Amino acid sequence: MSSSSSRYAAQVGGDNEEDNQELSKFYKPLEITSSDALQSEIHRIGPNLTSLDTNWKVRVECIQQIGHILRGNILTKNTTLIQQFIDDLLMGYRDAICKQIEELRSGVIKEIC
Repeated sequence: MSSSSSRYAAQVGGDNEEDNQELSKFYKPLEITSSDALQSEIHRIGPNLTSLDTNWKVRVECIQQIGHILRGNILTKNTTLIQQFIDDLLMGYRDAICKQIEELRSGVIKEIC
């Protein structure tokens, strides 16, 4: 895992108990145990984020799914999976995720923020 991936994992995983409790209210851990399982999630999430025309509830669920994955074991259990997650989803769909966040008037932002 690259040093930037390690730093990212430490920041998102966090050791702050108060922050972890707050995150647990919204994001239930999703255990990803294989590259195939992760690829399946990426193929489900990514395409739904590429357009603002997709139903906003679906886009919200997809962004929340990213949170569920991050709250699961992916950041601590398998360096290959975290690298795949960062490369294939976060970097691969970076522009689409940013587009969703930039659409400040959308139901997506109202729902996730």
